[in-house]
Amino acid sequence: MSALRRILRDPVATLGLLLVLFAALVALFAPWLAPYPDDAFDSHLLQRLQPPSAEFPFGTDNLGRDILSRVILGTRSAITVAVSVVGVSMLIGVPVGLWAGWRDGWGSEALMRVTDVFLAV
Repeated sequence: MSALRRILRDPVATLGLLLVLFAALVALFAPWLAPYPDDAFDSHLLQRLQPPSAEFPFGTDNLGRDILSRVILGTRSAITVAVSVVGVSMLIGVPVGLWAGWRDGWGSEALMRVTDVFLAV
């Protein structure tokens, strides 16, 4: 519980936590939050390139699809990709980091030089 208290004491960390929770809730309830969830992938050429209005708060794209609905429904894909990338990075990075921390010698030095290259790029 002390980690949560430390986050809540820092205003920037609290804002970051609230944004992540908001994105997770939007992704969880996306089908119910999207104004046009069924039409988000169908084309409506008569409504194409509409400017923002009361009916379409973000407007429509070149195929007449509501941009707000597509953004809301896209949060699921974005969060899925982000969690997958973090998971794969941890599967690779944790064992390599443990190996580099316990071992001395040329292998650890080579790994540090590779890390330096990645940080420089």
